[in-house]
Amino acid sequence: MNKKITHKSVMTEEVLSSLNLETGKTYIDATVGAGGHSKAMLERCPDIKLIAIDQDESAISIASNNLKKFSQSVSFYKTNFANIEQILRSNEIKEVNGILFDLGTSQMQLNDHARGFSFKEKDPLDMRMNQSQEITAEKILNTFSEYELFKIISQYGEERYSKKIARAIVNRRPLNNTKDLTNIILSIYSKNKSKIHPATKTFQAIRIAVNKETEVLTEALNKSLKLLKKPGGRLVVISFHSIEDRIVKTIFNKESAACICTKELPICVCNHVATIKIINKKIIKPSIKEIHNNPSSRSARLRIAEIINKRKAS
Repeated sequence: MNKKITHKSVMTEEVLSSLNLETGKTYIDATVGAGGHSKAMLERCPDIKLIAIDQDESAISIASNNLKKFSQSVSFYKTNFANIEQILRSNEIKEVNGILFDLGTSQMQLNDHARGFSFKEKDPLDMRMNQSQEITAEKILNTFSEYELFKIISQYGEERYSKKIARAIVNRRPLNNTKDLTNIILSIYSKNKSKIHPATKTFQAIRIAVNKETEVLTEALNKSLKLLKKPGGRLVVISFHSIEDRIVKTIFNKESAACICTKELPICVCNHVATIKIINKKIIKPSIKEIHNNPSSRSARLRIAEIINKRKAS
């Protein structure tokens, strides 16, 4: 029998203080998961309006149950957060006061053996956040070329043995389950020590590719900057690995940079989405106490941006 896993939301107090919650205002939890952050937000400020988004149907079901006490204040949407603009438009909402992205994979997903996110068991090669999409880890691993696999594992996993792993995958096809993939990676690492489990980076890379995580994150963050209240709207992002954090940092730095366009120009040719200020120049990390109580929080990194004004798109 599988042990029941409860997912703990990370850096909850930091999130609450970062969002500057105000009574009667509208906020978005773009990755609601089990609803931990959303629940904390509603308990702290019960009269806010909350839009909860997740592409995982099971997460929406769990969150709606966990937040049933606040059913009058929260609306759920099962969709990718890249569709954040369409959600607001369909509700005739022009702007919101705060948007939260918690980009971590939940313990519920990691421990659901049907999903194939974990390298610890013999599970299906799935790795889909949205169970209705067609592309799976099995399709990528068994049909993509050696070069395509090398690019995925190298770019999204930053795996030093990406070329060897890609070649081994192609040579040992078909792969039928997560154990097949794990064993291939362990054979590559047989004589090489690793501080983390050798399969960690490759599994991360395949999951990112399956869900197109870098593309949709970039799209969603740029859309979010357009949807935040000016001035004062807050964008709060928690990332868990360097690839995600690099995307967030790059967008924040670009939008906080000085605009070189003159006042006479009708549009901004710098391609800025909005004028923002970065609230925390250094990333915010979990406290030692939180890491002790919730070891999975140790890699969390929080960044905050605040809208100063919006710029006209070119």
